[in-house]
Amino acid sequence: QASKLACKQLSAICQNSRFVLSFASFDSEINIWLFNEQLCTEERLVLPLLSKNKLELFLVSNLNQLIPHHWGMLEPNPLKCLRLNLSEIEYALIPGLGFDPTAHYRLGYGKGYYDRLLDSPSALTQTWGVGFLEQAMKGLPYSKEDIPMNHLLLT
Repeated sequence: QASKLACKQLSAICQNSRFVLSFASFDSEINIWLFNEQLCTEERLVLPLLSKNKLELFLVSNLNQLIPHHWGMLEPNPLKCLRLNLSEIEYALIPGLGFDPTAHYRLGYGKGYYDRLLDSPSALTQTWGVGFLEQAMKGLPYSKEDIPMNHLLLT
């Protein structure tokens, strides 16, 4: 139910955007695949590809363009998808293990991929931490390398 509600709310939030950076959830992350399918049919779905020590962004126009990463999530096939720059994306939906509802920091898996992406000179207008309401935790630890989200959507 939480995933369906998140998809409905994200659809309303991102309705006027050209491209939306989303995620293919894995492990215990909230599942927003229905929203990703909608974005794909509208040719607005951007997904990250883990490349060495950073995330590269690709427009996914067909779900058959996705390949499994060895961690378990789906990623764009760079040979079949168009690469985009962060500056072309209006909304970035970011998963996490925990979210601080006061400071808007997120706790990820500790590798810093999203923080490095969001710390680039290309500024995003909207960053949304997306997760379950049960993942809200006040006082999460964070460092100077961590980038806070503009907004949180916890359902």
